[in-house]
Amino acid sequence: MNLAWFRMGAWALVIVGVGHLGIVFLASLRRPRASQERDAYLRAQVVPVLGRNCNLRDMYAGFSVVMGLLFMTLGAADLLLGVMVPPSLGWLNLGVSVVLLGISIRAFPPPPIVVLSVASVCFGLAL
Repeated sequence: MNLAWFRMGAWALVIVGVGHLGIVFLASLRRPRASQERDAYLRAQVVPVLGRNCNLRDMYAGFSVVMGLLFMTLGAADLLLGVMVPPSLGWLNLGVSVVLLGISIRAFPPPPIVVLSVASVCFGLAL
C-alpha cells in the first residue's frame, strides 16, 4: 500500500469534516428572517423516536454535527495508524468514500463533491 496516497485520502476526509462543522457553525451565527421562520417551522414538527419526542430542527442540527465529527474521526483514525495500515482498511476507505461521493453528487453542493473525489482517487491510488 502506498502510504502517501492513503494519508492524502485521510486528510481529505478530515477536511470534509472540518468544512462541514465550519459551515454548520457559520450558519448558526447568521440567522436571516427566512431561516428563523424555517427553524420555527422545523421546531414545531415533533417526531416520536424510540419513546422520545424530537423536533426536526434539533435532529437536523444533530445529524449535521455528527456527520462532521464522524468524517474528522475517520480521517484522524486513518492518520494515527502510521505505517501499520492493512490493505483491507484501504479497500474499506475506498468503498466508503466512493459511496459518499455518489450521495454527495446527488444531494450536496460542489465542495464535498470535490474533496470526496480527491479522497476516492487517493484511496484508489494507495491500493
